[in-house]
Amino acid sequence: MKKSVFVQRFFVIVFLLLSGCGSSLDVQVIELSNNTVSYDETIHINNCGGKADSEQTASRSFATNIEGGAEFSAGYQSIVEGGISAKYSQYRNVTKSQKLIAPPGTNMEIILRWSEEVYAGNVTVNGATGNYEARVPVAVEQVSSQDLGGCSGGNAPVTGTPQFPSPLQDVRIRRAIAYCTDRHTLAQSVYPTFTSSQIDDLMMDSVIPKTDWAYVKPTTQYPFNPAKGQSLLDEAGWHFISGSSYRINATGDELSLTLTTTQAEIRQIWASVFETQMQVCGIRILRLHVTGEWLFGENTGLKRREFEMAGFAWAGEENFDADSLFSCNSIPTADNGWQGDNYMGWCNENASEAAEIATDAQISQSDRKSFFAILQEEAAKDMPSLPLFVRDDGITWEHIDFDLLP
Repeated sequence: MKKSVFVQRFFVIVFLLLSGCGSSLDVQVIELSNNTVSYDETIHINNCGGKADSEQTASRSFATNIEGGAEFSAGYQSIVEGGISAKYSQYRNVTKSQKLIAPPGTNMEIILRWSEEVYAGNVTVNGATGNYEARVPVAVEQVSSQDLGGCSGGNAPVTGTPQFPSPLQDVRIRRAIAYCTDRHTLAQSVYPTFTSSQIDDLMMDSVIPKTDWAYVKPTTQYPFNPAKGQSLLDEAGWHFISGSSYRINATGDELSLTLTTTQAEIRQIWASVFETQMQVCGIRILRLHVTGEWLFGENTGLKRREFEMAGFAWAGEENFDADSLFSCNSIPTADNGWQGDNYMGWCNENASEAAEIATDAQISQSDRKSFFAILQEEAAKDMPSLPLFVRDDGITWEHIDFDLLP
């Protein structure tokens, strides 16, 4: 994410709108900043078995985002959105698109560079204040394209086909990925108007966010340290060779991993930055952006563990169901009818037992916390899931699950 322009403005527009009961509603929109940002998006189009060109269109349109308090959730959201949309009415119909083409018999990787104007500020409704962001697409260009190959003569589609056994079976690879991940930069790419201190508040170093009562800081930590990550990759037998951007092992296999995530804009952004960070360490990330319906479907995606790495969000609950997420008995498999939410396939007996006890609401919170501590420590050691950052809503957090089962 690059900021090329920063213009600070301050002005207020007051909208007097009628609420459903006839009283006037005072909406104030204060623009505080205007940034031009750019980011890269990697798109894969597999047309291995095709007999004609496969075409897709990537588009971005004017969009707004509002983060507000109780007043906003009390029925005023649409009114606030209307006020912000009216303020930027000249941009409401702005859309930028790029046609993408994969010739028959190819497995194409295409990189687009998007530029957007981001307007941000405060919005106040009857004394309740929140933040808003309006994004206007400015330009898009195709910066590169390449055929990744592997089409087996053009007849067998192989999008994101993992190596067997997957490199992720080696805990050193998972730990290396953690050290090579700059979480602060990932969060900043998603929230470009946040200060460095605000981004710090979003950082995660455990599978449970710091604001949760069950959080206990693991002794095993993964600060951003690409040199340490690369050392682990060397130790695991993955090395650079002359002229190569990515590491290979002794049999010549490239260190290539597929990240499956949704098409949501937030994940388009941070996944692109994550891909670049991994390239620095010599890991090729193939991004596969799918629909939420497929990723979270009852018979597809996470439920069937149809991924190598999966990026999505967990939501906090008053009674965090650690047993369902982390116990050995909660791994969805064909044998148990794909029941359970331990999509990682992580089975650590100490963590599994701790998760079961920690979930028991009949036990005092202080006693449960000691078992949550065991769970978090074991998760940090094994790294089955890479925590990234808390979303600005304060209750959900982005992370990457690794599929650990062979």
